[in-house]
Amino acid sequence: EIDRIHAESYAQDLWSSRVTPSTFNAHIKFLTYLFKLLEVKADLRENVWSRIVRKDKAINQGRRSLTLDEITTILNRAQGNARLMLAIGVFTGLRLGDIANLRWDEIENDRYSRNPGPRPGLIVVLARKTSRRAKLVEIPIHPCLRTMLEEHRASVPGDYLFPKERELHSQNTSNLTDPFQEFFRSCEIQTTPTERDPQRRRALVTVGFHSLRHSFVTLAAKAGAPIHVLQKLVGHGSPMLTSEVYTHIDDSQKRSAVDPLPSFGVQ
Repeated sequence: EIDRIHAESYAQDLWSSRVTPSTFNAHIKFLTYLFKLLEVKADLRENVWSRIVRKDKAINQGRRSLTLDEITTILNRAQGNARLMLAIGVFTGLRLGDIANLRWDEIENDRYSRNPGPRPGLIVVLARKTSRRAKLVEIPIHPCLRTMLEEHRASVPGDYLFPKERELHSQNTSNLTDPFQEFFRSCEIQTTPTERDPQRRRALVTVGFHSLRHSFVTLAAKAGAPIHVLQKLVGHGSPMLTSEVYTHIDDSQKRSAVDPLPSFGVQ
């Protein structure tokens, strides 16, 4: 009984409620898939949701990578546990939740496989976001990070690297994300666009702790890491996600890709 008019009316009402382009597209994608499943059983003549035009995500850029100067600034200005957490984010690309819950027996040790045991030079984590798929993430330990971890180990002998931060994160994730946002602002790093998108209910956050994950992937890609290697390092299920969402290509990379092309005799 649902026809094109119903679908278009719903889509218009949904967009008028000021959801983001991603949320709008997710609604329409779900309804399209649902009606595809019902097509035979409900004897549908057409999938009216497949005709709804998706919204352009270009106005919803999301997180950006930090520049080298910005990364240097935050690592030099941060103190205590915050400095080590930021360093882990920069050198591993781990999410804040995984860092806050990081265990000492995940450092150079695999506690999750069928044959657990030492893994020298690696951090082995069962990513919380994809824990139901039991996806392990193995990340080499950068020499700078190794030094910091060894110093921290001497002062924190328990099971977890950050017991206080772990407790705060378990109570409410904003207990950690908000202070880091404030810290970035104190480093004169703009965390939200100067002009707010009127379509959004809340200001878009372009720089936060998750920006370190974007930075890790971007810098590793710029250093020549193949996309399939980056996919494994950050635990993505698809290289497309790594490439489209996390790998930010700057102008210098584009230039270095074009400049080596031959002239083909063109004057």
